[in-house]
Amino acid sequence: MEGQADDAATVAAVASRLAEEGADAATVRMPVSSISAPQGHSGSDKGPQSGLQSGPRFLVAGTSTAGIVFTEPGSGADPASGDDTDGVARRLAAMLSWQPLVDRLVADGFDRGSLNDLFYRMGHAYSPHAMGHKMRALFRRKFYPPPPLPPGEPAPAPAVYEWVLEEATLQRARDFMQEHDALLRGAEARFGVPKEVAVGLLLVETRLGTYLGKEMALRNLASLAATDSLVLLAPEMEGLTMTPDRSQWLEVRMGQKSRWAYAELKALLSHAADNEVDPVSMPGSVYGAIGICQFMPSNIPHYGVDGDGDGRVDLFNLHDAVHSLAHFLKSHGWKKGMDRAGQHSVLKRYNNSNIYANSILAVADALRQKAANP
Repeated sequence: MEGQADDAATVAAVASRLAEEGADAATVRMPVSSISAPQGHSGSDKGPQSGLQSGPRFLVAGTSTAGIVFTEPGSGADPASGDDTDGVARRLAAMLSWQPLVDRLVADGFDRGSLNDLFYRMGHAYSPHAMGHKMRALFRRKFYPPPPLPPGEPAPAPAVYEWVLEEATLQRARDFMQEHDALLRGAEARFGVPKEVAVGLLLVETRLGTYLGKEMALRNLASLAATDSLVLLAPEMEGLTMTPDRSQWLEVRMGQKSRWAYAELKALLSHAADNEVDPVSMPGSVYGAIGICQFMPSNIPHYGVDGDGDGRVDLFNLHDAVHSLAHFLKSHGWKKGMDRAGQHSVLKRYNNSNIYANSILAVADALRQKAANP
């Protein structure tokens, strides 16, 4: 009975969306069996668990009272013509591919209708590519490490992102620091993080707010969360040498990342609801960080700051972003007068990368030197 109720809710959501799109007078047909849906989180490899009937059937939306019926192939229902109904069909197929993930979120208290609306409007079907990108990088780091340095050869100088020290880039950082001097000084007075460090972090993270990510944070986190089976991940790992031990390691790490992403996805949805923000409108990093300061959603309740006093934490607002990043650094040990090693250690709490921390500190050094020697 519970499964039938879920099916009915999904069908009702689709029917409602079709009515809104003006497609109720047409017939929209797509093969349900062709939808590439992630499997349920139980780890079963038995195929898509979308909550709708699978097999050689078509999902048809027409003028019937129910709005949606299942028909067998060759039943005479003709595909609709026209760009609008084709677009509706693609979005419905995309929405249905997320149903296993929607089922999990509903079990954790989220509203099915609202979730279906989000995934319909997002318009992208499930893909394991985000998880594949992450796991390929981790796999290579684990099993293809760089060779050790020859005996007696000095270690290379600390690496930085070369682009951050280009003169044109540094000039943009100086202009930004001058333009927002009052804001940066206010955050420094409140949290003790030097304005040069704050600007360096924003430069490395989002090029001072000019690059916020190519895709939706919702899509990236949902894709990571939904990829919880090696069967789903296998196409992304082609070309890598696998052994039983390596496959076991991969399955464990993938499970960890999938569970982490699911928690971050829930945090993103909760943040959006609490602050009246549409998740579909949020760009993000490939791993779901959002805003000018690139917070993971789970960090927002703990370290997000309403910097402009409007009653909301909006990390796409520069005031909120600057105060939030400074609050994060202070909360993780930043202190006025701390040595460089301590600063480096705190910055790695923001992003656990040596080159990341090195680059921020190098930018801060360059900004201070120019200020001292204009």
